[in-house]
Amino acid sequence: MSHKPAIVTQAEIARAIRAVSAAGLQIIRVVVRRDGVAIETSTGENPSLPTANSEANDDSDFVL
Repeated sequence: MSHKPAIVTQAEIARAIRAVSAAGLQIIRVVVRRDGVAIETSTGENPSLPTANSEANDDSDFVL
C-alpha cells in the first residue's frame, strides 16, 4: 500500500488557527475531515458549543 501525502499538515492547521485568532474570532471547534479542515468560529459574546449532531453554520466555517 502506497503512502499518500497529507491533505493538510499540522503546520497549516496551526497557521490557520493563529490567523483566525488574530482576526478577533473565537474558535469553537476545529473539524478535520478527509477533504480538509473546517474551523468553526463565533463572533457572539456568549457562544453555545455545537452538539455532535449539529450542522455547522456556513457563515462561520473557514475551509482550508
